Amino acid sequence: MTVNYTTLLGLAQPVSGTESGTWGDTVNNNLTAYLDDAIAGAQIISGTLTAVTLSKTTGANLSQAGTGSTGSSQYQIIRCTGAPASLLTITVPAANKTYVVTNATSTSQSVKIVGAGPTTGVTIASGKTSIVAWNGSDFVEVAPNTISGTLPVANGGTGASSAATARTNLGATTVGGNVFTLTNPSAITFPRFNADNTVSALDAASFRTAIGAGSGTGTVTSVSGTGTVSGLTLSGTVTSSGSLTLGGSITGFLPTAGGTMTGNLTLDAYTEKVATLATSGTIALNPSTGTTLSCAAAGTVTFTDSLSSGQSISLLLTNGSSYTINWPTTTWVTAAGNTAPTLSASNTLVFWKISTTLYGALVGKSA
Repeated sequence: MTVNYTTLLGLAQPVSGTESGTWGDTVNNNLTAYLDDAIAGAQIISGTLTAVTLSKTTGANLSQAGTGSTGSSQYQIIRCTGAPASLLTITVPAANKTYVVTNATSTSQSVKIVGAGPTTGVTIASGKTSIVAWNGSDFVEVAPNTISGTLPVANGGTGASSAATARTNLGATTVGGNVFTLTNPSAITFPRFNADNTVSALDAASFRTAIGAGSGTGTVTSVSGTGTVSGLTLSGTVTSSGSLTLGGSITGFLPTAGGTMTGNLTLDAYTEKVATLATSGTIALNPSTGTTLSCAAAGTVTFTDSLSSGQSISLLLTNGSSYTINWPTTTWVTAAGNTAPTLSASNTLVFWKISTTLYGALVGKSA
């Protein structure tokens, strides 16, 4: 009675003319059972060992490793449910075979499948299931259940690992917080829910009026409210029919360069920007630096004109009589005519520009 076994799954191959009377057990135990486990069976590894070897079994029932260090390699599925203290390395025959490996270790350790030798193998992270197969020289992962890296746009992904890059790759407009870009805002309508539960469609201008907002570009015809308006930025011409009235406060109001405000604007109080200038050298009289400026001269000072038509500044200049003070081209308004003032220890001057002419006046000085 002679039985040979296949090289990969160890299936029984009785030699012709043998196994009379015992062929039934051979078929049941070494052929049918082997095929069943090779196609759908599971090898359960449940021990605490960190190294388990699975070998090809022939002529006997397939064996489970369980909590031990050895078992049969013919199973289709390898399920690790044990509690290894470190990486669990499972060595299997270095031959053509596909395994479905589930890492369900209770200690969250990785599982590594290597071919006898050993080969480099494949590492499966805790909680993951992967299909690994022999490629002729090693086991490789052929179907992970997670995607690593980036998925190209051509394959339905974004080709990026961050939201900002993904939007760029997909040609989307950048969105961040509450900031967004509208290419044609005038064509957009906004819903308003009325007291009778009906909905009205409002254009952009009507919507701003409805919510008491005063922000926009171009021309705003009226702005009114009873709360606080902050960070209001307008470009173009800001006009009001009557007066600009705010019952609360307005902060951060900034008409952009070149814009104007017309109408009856009443301010109960305001604060000018104060700045301290350098003590010597070339110094610009620039309202963007401050409309109330101070300079304690400690050497020769050469002031330059950076005012635009309609702008004015005040300047407190100390030590003016002790150092050389050079002024820009200025039309001085004094009792003596267009004459630069004689400076003393402390001087208060004002400058204002009309069209292209800079005017100046000494309004006070110490004795």
